[in-house]
Amino acid sequence: MEFFPYDVKELFKQIESKPNLWNRSAHEYRNKEAREHDWKAIYTHFEPNFDKMNRLDQKEIGECIMTKWNYIRASFMRTVKHGPPTRRPYVYYDHLKFLLKSDVKAIDAPHLDNNDDTLEQIPEKKLKVSPFLDEDTEIF
Repeated sequence: MEFFPYDVKELFKQIESKPNLWNRSAHEYRNKEAREHDWKAIYTHFEPNFDKMNRLDQKEIGECIMTKWNYIRASFMRTVKHGPPTRRPYVYYDHLKFLLKSDVKAIDAPHLDNNDDTLEQIPEKKLKVSPFLDEDTEIF
């Protein structure tokens, strides 16, 4: 991966402040124009002269920031879902907890601390019952 010239923790703060980019229950989440506007605000935050740059430079900056975000978000969600590969927690876990609010139903992670205030109650998984089984059949 190429060098990322911006502060990733600041990127997390910027994205958290724009729920249209990460919260599926946000009013404008499905509005492409609203999301593009929010991404442009983030690009401008990191590159104050973003509006004055040519289209090629703007595209390069946008792709750099979005690619970094997508890699980090995917890695975080994989870690949450499957647990950390080692005993050490994910490096940006504390900074990305806000993502758990939007994707609680996708999380089935017994290793998470259930006392965490950022987590809502995780619904239990429903068992798929085969139509070929009787009601009295026990499933192991």
